[in-house]
Amino acid sequence: DGWGAILIAGIDDKDKNTKLFEKDIDEIERRLITEATMMGVWDDYVIKVKKSATTYREQLKKAFKYITTLKIDTLVLVYSGHHGDEGFISNSDPLKDDDLENEINDLEHVSKVIVFLDGCQLNKLNLSKRAVLQFNAVTSKQKASCGPEGSN
Repeated sequence: DGWGAILIAGIDDKDKNTKLFEKDIDEIERRLITEATMMGVWDDYVIKVKKSATTYREQLKKAFKYITTLKIDTLVLVYSGHHGDEGFISNSDPLKDDDLENEINDLEHVSKVIVFLDGCQLNKLNLSKRAVLQFNAVTSKQKASCGPEGSN
């Protein structure tokens, strides 16, 4: 009760790597997000953003708009993919850290955010007055790695 989740799978020039990012968010959803003994987020309150005919920006805009309609106070945000100086690599129009922060900060009814970021050179998100628990795969100066089975 009171939890929602947005799961974002980044993209890569190689389709097999994009599929690994999608597998990562599917596994996190199955093992952590919707598992009743863990977080127990209702399936209807989980939104996935991944490669499709619709751009990432459009999907994210729709995801955050949907989150505003839910009676939740905790948001779980997951990203698996590339990250660099330009931000989160979702297509030819990278999602800057500031853009993601602004989307979350505009959710007035969300008081707690749990963030799982799996990519290279990740920064701490500035989520204003919220209680934040952020897990990064690496520091802002490190690169992450992805093996044949997905993220390590």
